[in-house]
Amino acid sequence: IMSVCWLHRYVDQWDWEKVIDLSNRNEDYLMETVKSIYKAIYETHELMCSTYGITPCLPKDITFANTDEMLKKYPDATPKER
Repeated sequence: IMSVCWLHRYVDQWDWEKVIDLSNRNEDYLMETVKSIYKAIYETHELMCSTYGITPCLPKDITFANTDEMLKKYPDATPKER
């Protein structure tokens, strides 16, 4: 008789939402929110890399770009290339 033990793996998904006051519904506030989320991701990435000997690959700061800026910078590129 042979018994088999299966290891079950799963991803625990957590959703969250941030309530944004009407006075904060602007681009600056959105960018600060994104920066704080990215900072948490970056710090976690750095910890995992140092713990497991992985070469870090994320930039320290996040860069924002919009469609108009990309169109001006790369006018001959397709939307996908931009």
